[in-house]
Amino acid sequence: WTRAFHTSEIPFVFGNAHFFTELGQADLEYSARVMPYWLRFVVTGDPNAGGAAQWPAYESGSHMVFAEPMRVDDNFGGRDCEFWKEYLTP
Repeated sequence: WTRAFHTSEIPFVFGNAHFFTELGQADLEYSARVMPYWLRFVVTGDPNAGGAAQWPAYESGSHMVFAEPMRVDDNFGGRDCEFWKEYLTP
C-alpha cells in the first residue's frame, strides 16, 4: 500500500527481507538481482561488472529498473513527478 518509499529496498539489498515480510519468488529474484550491484559498489565504487546490465551514474530522471529484463529508464516517477513539479512550481 505504500509503494516504494525511502529505504524500502534495504532489506532486499542485505538479503534479509524475509524478517520483515513474507516473500514470494519474485521478491527473492529481485533481491538476488539487487545485491550484487550494491556489493560491487561498496567494494569498488562502481556497481557495474561483467555482462550485467549497466547501471549508469545518475542523470536527471535516469534510474535502474531491477525488473526482468533489467534496464535503465529515464521517466522516473512519470506522471507522479509531473504532478508535483506543477504543484510546487510558483
